[in-house]
Amino acid sequence: MANCACATSAPGDGFLKVYEEASANNSQIAVSRHEFSATKELLPQARATLLPSLSAESVFSQTSTSGVQQSTDTQRAGAVYKVYLTQPLFRADRWYGYTGAQKKLDQALLKLLADEQDLIMKAAEHYVAVLQAHDDLSSQNHPRVPRVNSTVC
Repeated sequence: MANCACATSAPGDGFLKVYEEASANNSQIAVSRHEFSATKELLPQARATLLPSLSAESVFSQTSTSGVQQSTDTQRAGAVYKVYLTQPLFRADRWYGYTGAQKKLDQALLKLLADEQDLIMKAAEHYVAVLQAHDDLSSQNHPRVPRVNSTVC
């Protein structure tokens, strides 16, 4: 894809524009960016397993009893609220999962940077080749007359 973006650009275009076109149209860069973006989501998920968990519960009950005589009728109502906060002291599997997510994120970033660096090199090579071809074509269309060095003694 870098070949197409560089070859279609005019020789007067700057290298930055050529690189931006190549970057926008390069499938490998797009894949690396999406992989990096997806890998970034692993870190908050792994961090969440290290945080405490909070849960709440409520129960409402109402009881009614009626006896033979009216004086023995009773009604009771009650509510119970519970909140649980749980934090394990140390869970090695969760800690290793978190550090593993950090390593995966570092690897994805390095892969993205390497792919971008590779694209910069390819774009530069093609850009220079296009400029060289343009210069060669210009020199063929407008041949220079060799100058004779004449010195007067």
